[in-house]
Amino acid sequence: MKNPEELRADFDRMIELERTGTREDPSKDTKLWADKLVEVERKRAKYQEAFAADAVTLPELKAHLAQLDEIRKTSSTSLRT
Repeated sequence: MKNPEELRADFDRMIELERTGTREDPSKDTKLWADKLVEVERKRAKYQEAFAADAVTLPELKAHLAQLDEIRKTSSTSLRT
């Protein structure tokens, strides 16, 4: 990710949602996590396109995809609970 602050904010939001659980509106939480999964897939495609266009190196691509995989795992787990 080119913006580590954005990644940190995403993780902080996920942690906060995990803490509050479904005490709020569960449908809002579900939508948030589903939207996050869509966003992750969109970013994954963009990073792969950037790699194909030689805008990022293979190590950079791997790092970006690893970060997105962590977000995807957290989002998927949260949707199942």
